[in-house]
Amino acid sequence: MSIDATSLRALLKCARDTPPCDHHVRDIRIEPLGRNAARYILHRTDTATSDEADAEFPGHIVDEIHASKIPVTIVPPVEDPWPITAREMQEIDLDTLRHDLTIDQALEIEAIHIEPLDHDAARYVITWKTSNRRNVVTAPFPGTLTDEIYAANVPYGVRAPLE
Repeated sequence: MSIDATSLRALLKCARDTPPCDHHVRDIRIEPLGRNAARYILHRTDTATSDEADAEFPGHIVDEIHASKIPVTIVPPVEDPWPITAREMQEIDLDTLRHDLTIDQALEIEAIHIEPLDHDAARYVITWKTSNRRNVVTAPFPGTLTDEIYAANVPYGVRAPLE
């Protein structure tokens, strides 16, 4: 059953403040969905059902899970949805990427995949429609570059870092 983040937090508060809680949450599985979000799957002891909530990650909900002392498992993505090998990529600089986002060049870009590296940077992987070539550039993230990509009408996505 799908529940919202408020209901999830209420269940966690109940488990923390009044153990044993009437809701009997056996354990929680966290599946990261992308940058700053995850699916929380609550397995119940009293029924064979589970509840799911999509909410912030990491954040206050993770703190509340630890405070409730409910066992938790964080599941990393099973496979890389954007597999890229080093020999397929050619490093370019930020100015070249900005040039490629001009109207003439942007039409040739199939998509840009953004892979956050740390708090201030990401790897931008550019896939071209007309060739197997891929370019990669390390640039600031978040920042204005995603606005430039959007303005050029180039499809893009941000993926969660693999752990």
